[in-house]
Amino acid sequence: MDDSPLENLSSLVRLSGVNVPARARFVGEALVSSTFSSLTLGLSFGMLGAVGPIGPLVPFMVGSWAGYTFGLINYWRKSSRTAFYYARQYPTLLAHSLSSGNASMERNFRVPVKVVQASELRLRQQKEDDEGDGDGEGDESTDIETGGAITLEDWIRQGGLGRVTWSMLAAQSCRTDVEELQRQERQQIVDNHQEKYG
Repeated sequence: MDDSPLENLSSLVRLSGVNVPARARFVGEALVSSTFSSLTLGLSFGMLGAVGPIGPLVPFMVGSWAGYTFGLINYWRKSSRTAFYYARQYPTLLAHSLSSGNASMERNFRVPVKVVQASELRLRQQKEDDEGDGDGEGDESTDIETGGAITLEDWIRQGGLGRVTWSMLAAQSCRTDVEELQRQERQQIVDNHQEKYG
């Protein structure tokens, strides 16, 4: 989704051939993110404190604490946005990862088939609408009919914090597969462009 330093670090680990479990990847990336934020804010606050009468140590500690907290919250938000994005754009893949990964083994976690079907229907309808009109009107994804069933994204939200966290780990697990699908889509766009204008 984005090209942050943590994504590049994950790519290096994947290139090494080491298979890192989703939990360990989440913990490692969260620690790197929060440590970087902590050091950045801590040093900035410490430098500002050195100019004033309070000195650098207390502002450094306050800045480090605030930076660490900010880094963790920011990483949580990024990970949950990624999980919900996968639930909207790749519902079958995320549902498979939820049903066959750690969540399934530890919690007897199964995504209902109707939820996946409703998500696929919504995704198909959105793609047809995108290809069909092109009139530039606003996002009408909430108006798309799913036959009364809830989508995977809604199912995750309705399940509370537990489903959100398991979905975040499932998104970590299927991230390389999503990246491969995105590469294939991009290649298809390039091939189509070359056929038309090449």
